[in-house]
Amino acid sequence: MPTTRRRVLRAVGASIALGVVGGNAVRSVSASSDDWPQFGYNGAKTGYNPDATGVVDDPEVVFIHESESTEQSETRRSWSPVVSDGIVYYSVGTTVFAVAEQAESEEWTHRAENVVTTPTVHADSLFVGTADGIVLSLDPDTGETQWEQSVDGSILHPVTFADDMLHVGTSSKLYELTVDDGDIQQEVDIPSEPLSPPSVHTENTILAAEDGPIRIGPALDIEFEAVPTDDDEIELDWDLIPNSVTRDVARFAQSRWPQQATPVLTEEHFYNPSHGLQKEPMIESVQSWEFEEDVVLSGGIALAREELYFGTGDGFEDNPSSHNSGQVYALDSSDGSISWQYDIGSAVNTAPAIANEVVYVTAEDGFLYAFGRDTGELLWDLDVGETSSSPVAVSERVYVVTADGTLVTVRESDESESQDESATDDSGPGFGVPAAMAAVGTAGYLLKQRLDDEQ
Repeated sequence: MPTTRRRVLRAVGASIALGVVGGNAVRSVSASSDDWPQFGYNGAKTGYNPDATGVVDDPEVVFIHESESTEQSETRRSWSPVVSDGIVYYSVGTTVFAVAEQAESEEWTHRAENVVTTPTVHADSLFVGTADGIVLSLDPDTGETQWEQSVDGSILHPVTFADDMLHVGTSSKLYELTVDDGDIQQEVDIPSEPLSPPSVHTENTILAAEDGPIRIGPALDIEFEAVPTDDDEIELDWDLIPNSVTRDVARFAQSRWPQQATPVLTEEHFYNPSHGLQKEPMIESVQSWEFEEDVVLSGGIALAREELYFGTGDGFEDNPSSHNSGQVYALDSSDGSISWQYDIGSAVNTAPAIANEVVYVTAEDGFLYAFGRDTGELLWDLDVGETSSSPVAVSERVYVVTADGTLVTVRESDESESQDESATDDSGPGFGVPAAMAAVGTAGYLLKQRLDDEQ
């Protein structure tokens, strides 16, 4: 049964961590490396899973999930998957799917009345928004509805979990809901329709919007200047909209965003992929730097160890193609200088995913590319099919949802052999000494990588 399998997987993971090492450090490492709980990995949308090993070399497609309900979906819009407790969740059109990682079988489907967004998983709940303005909380074990909340406007972007709240952007408002019952804690009108999910970090929220980025935070005690996107002078335009708990909205910059390029936040800055890329401080009135290359960022950015990663797209009908389409960049986030650059020759209209030392990018040519994070070396590429969604990376696996709603699983080709060897162990109940030693080795490696990241 679905409930039993998911909870057993969760219990098994905890047992390995506690039984082998007997402490909390490995448990936390194991949980984070095996999960990708929401779009962009976390509330700040960094796209970085620091403890996951990902797929370093010799990749192969090991599982393709294409159910009958996917093929019959009226709407083919597919979204990036998420992973939690050994289950992959993703949505296509009006349907949410749950697929077991190891068993490679469909656990359940949930059919909504309207198009649903990428799921977000937290604790014992899975959250999606719908185009007709409903936030749904589903049981991740069964797909059954736990609660639903109506909001004003359409929800076209994923729900963000951060600061113990759900952050929901609609076509007209930003909401904060409680996790347990969906009770509305805050709602505020926004001056322009959002083009991205909310990016949230330390009580600040940024949304990409049609008329420029929108910042929502505690009562504003700082000012932002408009950020011109060309040589024309742009008049500063403010909308201050307080709500019942004295949070303010400030609209700054009248630049137009090319697509759903999601901002990335840190405590002191946010990175604004608007007609290029800018680093804009949260504590000053001037931007830190602006990337000077002639590029279109139509997919988004990722941030890891003070480095920014992104691919360049091919523009849109009202925005001519960039001369540098099909480039993958790594920038020093302190000054915007190029650390490395790679020409893959195909437009990138999705955000990268980063697992430990590897950057994963999907492109319009249908290939999934893997680059060394520090060097920009092309480690491998693999034909996974046309996709319009960002990849996600967890331990020993990368997931991609194709444009026709197919879930593709990629792993290193020797993994099945190691699993077969593990399955033949006859040491009796439990995982046996070889498995325990392997778990200790993996835990030590991941802990070392985490310590390196923190340093």
